[in-house]
Amino acid sequence: MVFQEVLVRVSDNYRLEMHVDIDEANAAGLSNQDIVEMIK
Repeated sequence: MVFQEVLVRVSDNYRLEMHVDIDEANAAGLSNQDIVEMIK
Protein backbone atom coordinates (compact mmCIF):
# COMPACT_ATOMS: atom_id res chain seq x y z
CA MET A 1 0.00 0.00 0.00
CA VAL A 2 1.20 3.51 -0.77
CA PHE A 3 0.18 6.47 1.36
CA GLN A 4 0.39 9.64 -0.72
CA GLU A 5 0.61 13.25 0.41
CA VAL A 6 1.77 12.35 3.93
CA LEU A 7 2.76 15.23 6.18
CA VAL A 8 6.23 14.67 7.66
CA ARG A 9 7.47 16.76 10.56
CA VAL A 10 11.25 16.84 10.94
CA SER A 11 13.33 17.67 14.00
CA ASP A 12 16.39 16.24 15.73
CA ASN A 13 14.15 15.89 18.79
CA TYR A 14 11.58 13.62 17.07
CA ARG A 15 11.54 9.84 16.92
CA LEU A 16 11.67 7.94 13.64
CA GLU A 17 8.14 6.60 13.72
CA MET A 18 4.89 7.01 11.87
CA HIS A 19 1.39 7.02 13.32
CA VAL A 20 -1.27 5.36 11.17
CA ASP A 21 -4.88 5.45 12.32
CA ILE A 22 -6.84 2.22 12.78
CA ASP A 23 -8.77 2.44 9.50
CA GLU A 24 -5.59 2.98 7.47
CA ALA A 25 -3.72 0.24 9.37
CA ASN A 26 -6.53 -2.25 8.79
CA ALA A 27 -6.64 -1.39 5.09
CA ALA A 28 -2.89 -1.96 4.85
CA GLY A 29 -2.94 -5.14 6.96
CA LEU A 30 -0.67 -3.59 9.60
CA SER A 31 -0.37 -4.41 13.29
CA ASN A 32 1.35 -2.66 16.20
CA GLN A 33 5.13 -2.59 15.91
CA ASP A 34 5.15 -3.63 12.22
CA ILE A 35 8.15 -2.36 10.32
CA VAL A 36 7.52 -0.42 7.12
CA GLU A 37 9.75 1.40 4.66
CA MET A 38 9.40 5.11 4.06
CA ILE A 39 10.61 6.23 0.65
CA LYS A 40 10.80 9.61 -1.02
